Amino acid sequence: MAFSLKKSPKSRAECLSYFDNCKENILQEACIISQENIHAPIVEQRQSDCDIFQCVITSTPNCKTGETKKKSFKSIKQDELFQNKNLENSDNSKLSVSKVLHMVEMKRKEEALYKRKSVIIAREEQLEKDRAAYRAQFEAKVQAKDQKIKEEQLKTLKEEENLAAERKQRQELEQQRYAQRASMRDEQIKAAELLKKEAEAERKKKAAATLKCAEELQAQLRLFSEVYNKIHQEFKACQALAPLVSEAKPLNLNMLSLVQRLKSCDVNQKDVDNAIHNYSKINAIYANVLEEAAKIKKQSEENEVIKKQEDNKVHTQSTQLQHGNIASSEAIEKSSPVTGLSDCSDKESLQWYLELKKIKNENEKVFETLLKDDRLKKFRFDCQKAVNIPVNAISPVNASHLRDKFQKLSLLLSGQPVSIADGVRVSASQHPAGIPFCKDLLAKKFVRQGASTVSSKPEAAFAIAAVMVALWQEFPDWGQLLLAHFHLECPYLVPIFWPQLEGQSNKEYYLSLGYIYNEDGEVEKQDKFLKRMSGIMRLYAALLITCPPREKTNRPHPHDLGQGWRWLSSLLNLEPRPDICASLLYDFLEVTGSSMLEQYGRQYQKLLLVICKGYFPRLQRIAVSSSGPVVRLETFLQTILKHGSKPPQGMLPLNFW
Repeated sequence: MAFSLKKSPKSRAECLSYFDNCKENILQEACIISQENIHAPIVEQRQSDCDIFQCVITSTPNCKTGETKKKSFKSIKQDELFQNKNLENSDNSKLSVSKVLHMVEMKRKEEALYKRKSVIIAREEQLEKDRAAYRAQFEAKVQAKDQKIKEEQLKTLKEEENLAAERKQRQELEQQRYAQRASMRDEQIKAAELLKKEAEAERKKKAAATLKCAEELQAQLRLFSEVYNKIHQEFKACQALAPLVSEAKPLNLNMLSLVQRLKSCDVNQKDVDNAIHNYSKINAIYANVLEEAAKIKKQSEENEVIKKQEDNKVHTQSTQLQHGNIASSEAIEKSSPVTGLSDCSDKESLQWYLELKKIKNENEKVFETLLKDDRLKKFRFDCQKAVNIPVNAISPVNASHLRDKFQKLSLLLSGQPVSIADGVRVSASQHPAGIPFCKDLLAKKFVRQGASTVSSKPEAAFAIAAVMVALWQEFPDWGQLLLAHFHLECPYLVPIFWPQLEGQSNKEYYLSLGYIYNEDGEVEKQDKFLKRMSGIMRLYAALLITCPPREKTNRPHPHDLGQGWRWLSSLLNLEPRPDICASLLYDFLEVTGSSMLEQYGRQYQKLLLVICKGYFPRLQRIAVSSSGPVVRLETFLQTILKHGSKPPQGMLPLNFW
C-alpha cells in the first residue's frame, strides 16, 4: 500500500510518525518473512514503503527538483520556530490519526499475512507435486536406464557366448587344419627324404658307373698310347710306313677328345666303347704295320742277297745304284716327318720354342745363387715390389700415366734406382744377378696379367701391351724372355700340342699342356683353364697390333702382325684339338681380325674361307656335342663373313702416347 505526500491531508509530523510505525512493522514482517521463507513480492512492497519513508524524511516544504538553495543561519532559525508552533497545534489531533492509521495498518497486515500464508501453502503444494512428479520421472528414467543396461548386458552376454562359440569352432577348425598340415608336412618330409635317398643312391650309382667307366677308359687310353707309341717307333725305323701311320692320327685325335672328357669327369659307357673301338682299330693298324715292316725287311734282305751275288764286273754300276737308293731315302726323310711330333707341331715352331726355352733356362741360371741366398731375401722382395706396383697400376687413363709406368720399369731394367715406397728406393744393379732376376720377374708378371686381369677384363690387354712393346724395343733380350714365358704358360702360342709320352703321369702331362694344380692336388677345371688361356691369347694378340710410342715409331715393331700370320698358318696345318683350338682361334681373330684385313686384304679373306670350309668342319667332327667354344667360333665366323671384322674394344688410338 503506497503512501502519497500530495494526497495526504496529514501534517508532516503525522506522516513522520506513520512512517516510523511502518518502519517498525516492515522490520517485523521482514523477520516473519525470513522465518517463513516469504519471497520477493512482500519484501518489494515494504521496500517501496521504506523508500517513501526515506523520501519523506529527507524532504522539506516547498522542495523542488534540482539543487536546494542555500539558506542563511537566520532563516533556518525562523523555520525551526515555525515548525515548533505547528507541532504544538497538531498535538491534539495526533492521537486520533495514529489510531486510525494503526488499525488500517493492522488490517492490512492481517490480510497480507493471510495472503502470504495462502501463497506459501500453494507453493508448498506445488513444490510437493513437482517433487513427486520429478521423483516419478527420475524413478522412471532410472528404471528405463536399468532396463537398458540389463538388455545391453544380456545382448553383450549373448554376443560373448556367440563369439566364444565361434572362437571354439575356429580353434577346432585350426586344430584340424594344423593336424592336416602336420600330416602333410610329415608326408612331404618323408617323400623328400625318400627322394633324397633315391637321388643319393642314384648319384652314388652314377658316380660308381662314372668311376668304373673312367677306370676302364683310362686303361684303354693307356693301352692305346702304348700301341700308338709302338707304331711311331716302327715309323722311325722305317719311313715307308707313313701311309699306315697316317691312319692312326684320326684315332689319336679322337682319343685326345676322350682325355678331355675324362679330365672333366664326364664319361659314360659310350666313351668306353668308343675307346675300345679305337683300341681295336689301332691294334689292327699296328698288326698291318708289323706285317708291312716284316715284308719290307724281308724284301730288303732279299735285295742284299741278290746284290752280293752280282758279278764284280758290274761293281761300279751297283755302287752307283746304291748311291741312288741313299739319295731316295734322304728325300723320303725330308718329305716325311722325322719324329712322333708330326701331328703336334711343325719343325720350325718347335725349333723356335726350344731356342726360347734355352734362353730362359740360361737366364735363370744367372740368378740361381740370388734365389738361394737367404741374406738377399729383402732385396728380392724389394725387386718384386718394384715390378708388381707399376704393372698392377697400368691402365689406359691417359698418355702420361702409361709413360710414367713405362719409365719406372725401364729404369728398373737399366739398373737405376727406383722408388717403391716413401723414402725407399731399390736398384737392380745392387747385385750382379739383379737385372736378370728383374727381367725374369717382369716377363712372368706380364704373362700372368693376361691370365688374371685380361681374362676377366679383355679391354685391359691393350694398355698392358703398349708398355710391353715399348720395353721390348728398348730391351730386346727381355722380349725373348717374355715370349719364353708366354710359351711356358700357353704352349698353344707356339703352336704345339704335346702328346702324353710313355711312362709320363697324368699330372706331368696336364702341366705340360698348361693346366695348374691346387694345393689339394686337384687339376684345374676345364672352363677355368679355357678362360685363363683366352686371357693369355688376347694379351699376345694385342701385343701384335699395338703401335710403339710416338717417339719410337722410327724403330721396327719387335713382334709385329707377321708373327700372328705365322701362328695362324701353323695352327691350320695341324690337326685341331677340341675346345682349346676353337677358343684360341676365336680370341685371336676377334682381336687381330680388323688389322689382318687392313694389312693382308684378300689374302686374309682367303684364309678365312680356308678356316670356314676346311679347318672348322674338322673341329666340329672331334668336338663334344654342344661345345661352347665351337658354337661361339661358328657364330663369330658367320658374322665376320657377312659384316666384316671390327676393331676390338679397348684398342688404343694410333698416337695415344
